[in-house]
Amino acid sequence: MSDLGWDSVRDADGGVITSIPSEQRSAYTAARDQCLELIGASDRPVPTAGQLKRLYEAQLDTRDCLLREGFSLPEPPSEQVFLESVGAWSPYIALPDTALSSGFDELMKRCPQPSAESLAG
Repeated sequence: MSDLGWDSVRDADGGVITSIPSEQRSAYTAARDQCLELIGASDRPVPTAGQLKRLYEAQLDTRDCLLREGFSLPEPPSEQVFLESVGAWSPYIALPDTALSSGFDELMKRCPQPSAESLAG
């Protein structure tokens, strides 16, 4: 994603965390899709509604954890907006850049970022 102009950091699990201003969400989505195509991951199945609902609840838990860690975060999207975006929200996107570089792996251990794949079932 960095090669496509987005400030991104790789987390301990190999995921990518990117700060995305809301007005640039569609441009980010296009860049993300391009990146997934380049690495051969674009054919992943779309999460089910049940997986997305579990993911939303898990993301809210992660947000609560980040708030307990002392971060100031905006309100999350509604569950409906989250479902319509196919899970395109994480509380990590609102963290300051300093949180994404200094001690990020430790923060991820304390407040893990879930994925739809990890909640399959």
